[in-house]
Order: sequence, then C-alpha cells, then structure tokens
Amino acid sequence: MKKAFISAMTIGAMTATVLAGCTGSGEDTTSGGKEVLKIWSFTDELKKPIKKFKEKNDVKVELTIVPMADYPTKLKPALESGVGAPDIFTGEIAFLKQWVDAGYWANLSEKPFNADDVAKDYIPYVFDMGKDKEGNVRALSWQTTPGGIYYKRSIAKKVLGTDDPKKIGGIMNSMDGVFEVADKMKQKGYKMFPDEGSIRWFVQGNDPQPWVNDKQELVLTDARKEYMDYAKELRTKQYTALAPNAFKDLIRRLRAEYTDLPIYITENGAAFDDELIEGRVADQNRIDYVAQHLQAISDLNEEGMNIDGYYLWSLLDNFEWSFGYEKRFGILYVDFETQERIWKDSAHWYANVIKRHKATLPQ
Repeated sequence: MKKAFISAMTIGAMTATVLAGCTGSGEDTTSGGKEVLKIWSFTDELKKPIKKFKEKNDVKVELTIVPMADYPTKLKPALESGVGAPDIFTGEIAFLKQWVDAGYWANLSEKPFNADDVAKDYIPYVFDMGKDKEGNVRALSWQTTPGGIYYKRSIAKKVLGTDDPKKIGGIMNSMDGVFEVADKMKQKGYKMFPDEGSIRWFVQGNDPQPWVNDKQELVLTDARKEYMDYAKELRTKQYTALAPNAFKDLIRRLRAEYTDLPIYITENGAAFDDELIEGRVADQNRIDYVAQHLQAISDLNEEGMNIDGYYLWSLLDNFEWSFGYEKRFGILYVDFETQERIWKDSAHWYANVIKRHKATLPQ
C-alpha cells in the first residue's frame, strides 16, 4: 500500500529544514509494545526536541543520521516506494519545492491536520513555501533562526562609551543609528562591517519574499531598494573594510592577541553567478578575489605574520549548507545533472599559480 507522508519545513536566516512523517501501514513496535518513531536527519539538531517529545509521549524514537552527501539519494527512493521510509525526516530548503510537489506527502490542509488554521502564526512567505502547486499545505515550518550584530566590547566602550548590550541595542535600533555608529567607528579608525553584504539579512528578515516571482520577474521591493542605497552609502563613506583589508586586520589581531603558532588559511573563496557559455566559464571576478587575498598573504608574511599555508574554497561547485546548490564556489564547474566537471578560467589561472608558485595580480 502506498504511504502518505506528513511534512514540515524549517526556515532559517540562511537554511531551511524539512520534517516529514509517514502514515498508512501501521506503526512499528518494540518488544515492550511501545510504538517506534523512526527519524532520519543529516544533523543532530533534533536530539533536544526528541528528548522533549519522549518526556511527553510513551514512544520510542530511533534517530538515524545520514551524511548530507548521501542524504537525498538514500531518502528519495525510500519516500517514493514507502519501503524502509522514516516516519519523520529533515531536509534542506534546496529540495523543498521539489519534494513538496512530488505527490507522496499527506495533505496537511485536510482533517485531522487542518494546517490552514495556523497560517496566522506564520510569515505568509514562509507558510506559502510549504504549499504544493494546488495550494495545499504539504509542509510546515517548525524552527526559525534569528540574526543580529555582534561586537567587541572593548571597542564599543572606546567608541560609544558603553559596552552594555541593551544600550548598544538602543543606539543601533534603526539604520540611522547604525550609520551614526559607523561614522563614530570611522573617526576612531575602525570599520563597521567587513563588507556591504553584512546588512543584507536585515533586509531579508523584514521583507521575506522571493527575489524572483512565479512569472520569473525580478521583485525589487522598496526595502530591497533601500538596502542597495544603504550598501552604496556604506561603501562610499568607507564604513566597511574591503575583504582583503579586513582579512589582514584579522590576522594581525590573531598575532597580537592570541598566538605565535603558524597560521593556515583553510577556507578562502567566493561565489559568483557563473555561466557556462560554449564550454567556458569566464569568472574573472573570482580570479580577482583570490589574487587579492594571495597578495594580502604575501604582504602579511613580509610583516612576519608566519602564514604557512593557504587552501582555496573550493575545488568543485558543491552543496552549501546555507544555499544548497544555488551558489557556486568552485574553480571547477559541476553540471549537477550529469556530474560533468569543466575547468573555469579561475582553475586554469590557479593551476598556473601553483606551477609558478606566484600569483600575478590583475591589472
């Protein structure tokens, strides 16, 4: 008999998790007669909710953690056939719409779930993400991830006269307040943010809807236009540290405040809108980015910072926790349908860097 699955999704600032359950063929039981709830996940984040659930219900719970690299390929066949399928499973937002429209999940809009009754408790965009093409609810959010600004208390006291979180929060409770603080930081020789993208999450949190609508049209809301204006102001007024400069400052602070041990840069790279055109990916932006950081490392070593190693992120386009397969960080382009690997311009450039042990900065 074909099983129907119950699903729920988790929306965070950068990630989402889908939770699903299966009904229809009876419950497994242990030798003690207790029902067994089988859960699959790629992280251990459900351990605390499971503990709470077990305290309130006389149910045995079996949690199986499957590495993300194997998760979709192992889960999908089980869901489609119903054989060996878990009762509950988690999943990333990258798979959400595909799984919601797959047709093997229970309709939560129907009785006894009546999911539409709780729509008022959700941000509309988050609630609608769990609907199928017919508008039936197939998934519900069960978690949210807030975001905020963190700061070094010694610098706050020096610049603002206080390091108290409540007072700092009051000072920076609006964008005008943020820019006033940024100006004071600049006068004292500090930068407010590493780059302009640091404020983008505040825009997403206040305006949580897709950048592209169902008609494939770009949605530029007033809030997003304001973000672009704010980002431009941050750059033009020099309130942000360009990435290589901020990188240098971080290494210097590590040396001054923490350790004399050799330093290895284990992850440095950037995602861009890579396009495969006639077998080539021209990613000059990535070449510029990496070259500037390699130059920064060279400069730092001339200062005696003792950076012993550098690892580029990443060799291949891969699955990112925050973005799924949407963002491409690799120097090798991956066709995710065929798994074909194609050298981007950055790969050819970086191979030459390795061969010559020297990077030529873009002019």
